[in-house]
Amino acid sequence: MASRRVKAIRRPDWDLALPGLSLLTAFITLLPGQTQQWLRYERSLIESGELWRLLTAHLTHLNWSHLLLNLLTLWLIRLLFPRSPTLQPISFLWLALATSCGLFVLNPDLQWYLGLSGVLHGYLAWVALHLLRHAQSGGGLLAALLLGKLGWEQLLGPMPGSEAMISANVVVDAHLYGSIAGALLWAAQPKTIE
Repeated sequence: MASRRVKAIRRPDWDLALPGLSLLTAFITLLPGQTQQWLRYERSLIESGELWRLLTAHLTHLNWSHLLLNLLTLWLIRLLFPRSPTLQPISFLWLALATSCGLFVLNPDLQWYLGLSGVLHGYLAWVALHLLRHAQSGGGLLAALLLGKLGWEQLLGPMPGSEAMISANVVVDAHLYGSIAGALLWAAQPKTIE
């Protein structure tokens, strides 16, 4: 009987994970610029041993438009595809570290980076592949849109207007590495766990 009670009051995992991520990133955006500089991906400091930056860079944003663009997209995906995988701390950790390691190894000239977009693109890839595997509506469209966007960015650079929106250069390779990490996350999960 006790287990029935627990099941009755249990909420979906994303009810806490996504609001928690939203609150944490908003709080960090409120911090003074010097504090945010301590959290962003900065190659020379990572090389000096400040490895936390590989993770915290994804929680830090340039400004409110940068943060809201990323968070609104995450929320939209969750609301449009409620039966898709949830962005839990362990999946966030994988997507963030894989994106940062991709930048560190494959983009040696990149000196600094921040923002959630690499993780966001990884989550989009994971959700699209999940939807395709389970023949759920929207999977093909989401995959096509993501592949089209990644192709555009790799061939032509950032999407029109995106740099103006965040008042900075867009590191399009973070989107690519995040997407690859999301595909690997999907591939590593047995069908029964998704």
